[in-house]
Amino acid sequence: MSGNKFLFIEILDEELVTLFQGLKSIFNDQEATSPVHITIKGPQKSNFKVTSYNKFSDSDYPLVISQSNCFSYSKKYFVHFKVQIPQMEKHQLWYKPTFPSEKNPHITVCETSDEDFSNDIVSFLNKEVGDLLCRDYEFLQYIPSHRDLVRETGLEKTRNIDDAGIPNLINIGKVRKGLFARAHEIKAKYIDLANRERLTTLHAN
Repeated sequence: MSGNKFLFIEILDEELVTLFQGLKSIFNDQEATSPVHITIKGPQKSNFKVTSYNKFSDSDYPLVISQSNCFSYSKKYFVHFKVQIPQMEKHQLWYKPTFPSEKNPHITVCETSDEDFSNDIVSFLNKEVGDLLCRDYEFLQYIPSHRDLVRETGLEKTRNIDDAGIPNLINIGKVRKGLFARAHEIKAKYIDLANRERLTTLHAN
């Protein structure tokens, strides 16, 4: 039995899925291959008893999604939103054997080898996105080597996404209008700088 099973909290709120998938699609070089999620347990060999977590999946246990930040691991930088679920903390849900010191449940929106780019994204997101609440989610077992066990909800390409997908978040002031257009500008600036550095290196040789 493989030892790569994980337990996710999958985000189901349509506007939040649009928001996070849009940001991931813009800032990363490849499309997302998993649902918008928080990894809370794993990897492990045995299956998770997903139904035992259903008691948390209702409006009494909202996910609190707050400020963007970044951590580094194996020469990569991971830009993420911090997630808190105060009512769940006493149940000791978070356990990652490969990251025993990990105490920060999060939603990753970018993985990059460029520290300056990651810092620019963090600053950008903290100006553009306020604290969010998610009351629509569920627990999901994820097995990377068995794609047929993972729902494809929200995995469509989002390169051309715009404000039309997040009207309520904009109306209540949680997201600034024009977020995705400005995110594209951040990525374009990064690509331009990378190309300039490449040309400089070529000319120097």
